Amino acid sequence: MYCSKPYSQPTQKKPDEIKPSSQPISQPTNNANSPMKNCSLAVNLSLFQRIQTFLNEKPQLFLSFSHFLRDALIAYQNKSLTPVNTSFPNAENSKKSIRMNEELENLYRQLPEGQKTQTLNQILASFLEKNKG
Repeated sequence: MYCSKPYSQPTQKKPDEIKPSSQPISQPTNNANSPMKNCSLAVNLSLFQRIQTFLNEKPQLFLSFSHFLRDALIAYQNKSLTPVNTSFPNAENSKKSIRMNEELENLYRQLPEGQKTQTLNQILASFLEKNKG
């Protein structure tokens, strides 16, 4: 004779017994192997304002300053952009925090020490001029 255990309904946990998942929520990435990280950087204030004006005039090109900056770094990385040797008389900088994948963060970190802000501003100025025309 074949015997089996009687069928029982699975018990459902009460809402107060349900614990949130301990696994972190994955962040959107440009590259599946490269999670996004926050990166703080300084940008010349007058240049930032010029970029914001450009973004407001042509919102179809870039969704935000962060997208503009990431695309500028990618263009610089791909050597399709040469930073112009521009001096910025207004030395006032604005600190920005954007999300970058590890590859772009490393590219930013590899800019010349002591000249990161100046080089980044030159890259952004070149990219702005390239996209205006």
